[in-house]
Parts: sequence; C-alpha cells; structure tokens
Amino acid sequence: MLVHFTTFPTVDCQIRFFLEHLVRGLQLPSKKEMYSDTALERKRRIAEGMRDQDFHKLGDDLWPYLEYLSSTAGFKPVPPVVQKMVQYTDVQRVVNLQGYKKHTYKVTDSHSFETI
Repeated sequence: MLVHFTTFPTVDCQIRFFLEHLVRGLQLPSKKEMYSDTALERKRRIAEGMRDQDFHKLGDDLWPYLEYLSSTAGFKPVPPVVQKMVQYTDVQRVVNLQGYKKHTYKVTDSHSFETI
C-alpha cells in the first residue's frame, strides 16, 4: 500500500486534466453525477475500514485515479516505471530509513529502473 503522497505525478496529472477542461472544453460530469460518485466512493472506503478524516488519502487507489485522469483527458499516462520507483522507495523508507534518500535511480526504459 502506498504510504506517502506522490506529489509530482499526482499534481502533474491533475493540472493536465484541469487544462484539458479549460483549453479544450473537456466535458465534466454533472454536479449530481459527481456527488453521486463521491457518495459511492465514500461508502466503498468506509466498507474497507477507512475513516472519514482519511477520505482524501488515495493509498492504493492513486494509480487507477491517475490512469482515469489521463484516459479521460486524453494525455499520456504516468509511465509504469514511476509507480515502480515510488513503490520501491516506500519499501526503502521502512528497511533503510537513514539511507534511502541517498539512492540515485536511472530509468532504463518506461517499465524499469536501476539504482546506481
């Protein structure tokens, strides 16, 4: 499970989505549909044990959310390598708390990376 918020890919996708709405007139669902979707999402998360005060936390829903934004607005999705790097870093925070920030990564292709 994703523990920390991944700022850069999240904000990047949200801004691209917003710009598609402003510049190209991306049609958003009606207000009623958005409220209904939010209510269903809240119900699902409560059933999974999430507290109301944590509703803004995406956790494992982050990557499907970013995929939804990119597919709906028609821009390139976040490359899979970014998700892999985030997941690797989350593990390193636990097993190597004092050293994980010193890691340097090299992206080898859109699906893989290596530490150097």
